[in-house]
Amino acid sequence: MTPAPAGHCAPPLRIGILGVARISGEAVVLPARALGHRLVAVASRDRARAEFFAGLCGVERVHDTYEDVLADPEVDAVYLPLPPALHANWTLAALAAGKHVLCEKPLAATEDEAQRVRSAAHRAGLVVHEAYHHLCHPLWERIASLLAMPPSIVESALGASRSVRVDLSMPPPGPDDPRWSRTLGGGALLDLGCYGLQIAHLLGAVCGGAPAVESASARLAGTGRSADGHRTPVDASVTVVLRYPGGAHAQVHASIAAASSRHRLRVDGRDGRLEADGILLPHLGGSLVVHRNGAPEAAGDTTALFTGPTTYTRQLARFAAHVRDGAPMPFGWSLDDAVAVARLTDDVRAAAGLAAP
Repeated sequence: MTPAPAGHCAPPLRIGILGVARISGEAVVLPARALGHRLVAVASRDRARAEFFAGLCGVERVHDTYEDVLADPEVDAVYLPLPPALHANWTLAALAAGKHVLCEKPLAATEDEAQRVRSAAHRAGLVVHEAYHHLCHPLWERIASLLAMPPSIVESALGASRSVRVDLSMPPPGPDDPRWSRTLGGGALLDLGCYGLQIAHLLGAVCGGAPAVESASARLAGTGRSADGHRTPVDASVTVVLRYPGGAHAQVHASIAAASSRHRLRVDGRDGRLEADGILLPHLGGSLVVHRNGAPEAAGDTTALFTGPTTYTRQLARFAAHVRDGAPMPFGWSLDDAVAVARLTDDVRAAAGLAAP
């Protein structure tokens, strides 16, 4: 899309959807409706499901195949909610068709895939954004401010950061959910663990540089079915220890087989600690507390942090602005960052003895 002339409203982004995953409603349908963007086309492996989805969600037309969506001349950008093992190949196909891409996380299952996507996007001059939607929320702006993350020039409220802990969990999905399929990229590492590695990478800005994997372990479970119909164990939970160049460390724990959902961050510094709850979906509620001298302190007025538009609506607004006029994404998140997190993911697999999809 070309930028709108001064004094004119920008035209709506025209979006095509590959697949009818459950996340699509929250991640693109409701945000597009709220922001005035058009849902132009959708396709699914099951046309009947696509037709039902289109009727329910107001998508203008149904195509027989994903390729038909990519070939649709009215589609400016593609939203890609397919299972992780399919992300890179369909992102590459969308780029080859001249479409911008909003891809669900993780962008790629391996570093090699991420590098190929980055190269293709640069050659095509198109936008590919990895949908770490939480970064678009004011909660993360407040966390960044308290930790004095660049480009801030103020001192961190905690002093020098020494350790990071990210704890992410959810109850087990149903037995036929793709998250139990190894061949589709199921398992805790690529579902919730990628968020934890992304946060650990992001916090390298205040922890002395890019983290490296020191150790990793996984607990396997096999309640789902692989693409060929066999039951194949996946990582139901994974625990990773990372080390930063300056000596700080991070621990990431992710589970898709827990008793309850939990999205927590703790950062310990020389002079105190920060604790945040609800870090992935803060629009649903959460908390942010700074402790110094052994006692909790107010982290500013946090009421507004847990109200307002969803992370997904904020993300689509930022993505559309990035497509239209190159407005930066939160924290400058780029394909270089996606490659770095994919490299960490590969290292976690090697340390934990896990196989790639």
